[in-house]
Amino acid sequence: MTSAQALRERSVFLIVVGVVLLMPPLILIADQAAFIFGIPTLYAYVFACWAALIAGGALLASQLSRSEGTLDAPADGRD
Repeated sequence: MTSAQALRERSVFLIVVGVVLLMPPLILIADQAAFIFGIPTLYAYVFACWAALIAGGALLASQLSRSEGTLDAPADGRD
């Protein structure tokens, strides 16, 4: 498996995990009358999912930039 293909598969996996985590059945589990550090569990759950997806996307982006190098100029040579 090539590095580009592995990164593509990881990005698809991240999207699928994000969709599953934010589906109504899982959101309803977190929607309880409880608090985490004074924050309702629903808000804490959604924020934690959002933060984890952003961190996963950042990790994938850094791996992508390392595998392809930096893009200084467009591919067609124009500025």
